[in-house]
Amino acid sequence: MTDRIPGLPSPGIPSPEQVIELLGGHFAQVGYEIEDVAVDTRARPPRLRIVADGDTPLDLDTIAELSRSASTLLDTLDDGPDGYLLEVTSPGVDR
Repeated sequence: MTDRIPGLPSPGIPSPEQVIELLGGHFAQVGYEIEDVAVDTRARPPRLRIVADGDTPLDLDTIAELSRSASTLLDTLDDGPDGYLLEVTSPGVDR
């Protein structure tokens, strides 16, 4: 599932589809899949939220590692002058 929460146009923020295309393979290599990507352009700064899950529960170290690698890969996109907050999380109790 991918969501772009309505708000102001978001040039410079990758679409959910771009995020999945760019990060899906890397997440799969380390045993996780991207369950959801949400872009909230109403938040300040805008927020890019990636929900990942796998057979092994995500712990804080794994989330930090996925977040760092996601940030590095997303930085390769031409994301223009606008910044955003990257959040990598698990479905956790919302499951």
